[in-house]
Amino acid sequence: MLAALGAIGIAAGSLVSLLISEYTPLFGFMESGYRLAIVLTLIFDSLTTLFLGAFVLLVAPRLVRSRGTAPAR
Repeated sequence: MLAALGAIGIAAGSLVSLLISEYTPLFGFMESGYRLAIVLTLIFDSLTTLFLGAFVLLVAPRLVRSRGTAPAR
């Protein structure tokens, strides 16, 4: 679960940074135009964020419920 949240942060950060670098220099780097690599990165970062977000939303309630019903030690 924590790995999925970390991966969402990385993918979303990469997506936002790439979109910012399209319009203004970011750390001295600026993209110009949408080459195939940029388009693929935008698609895959978006899909990663979407699918891992859905995973977290589906798994988190199950983890909370399973920990609540476990016997106390």
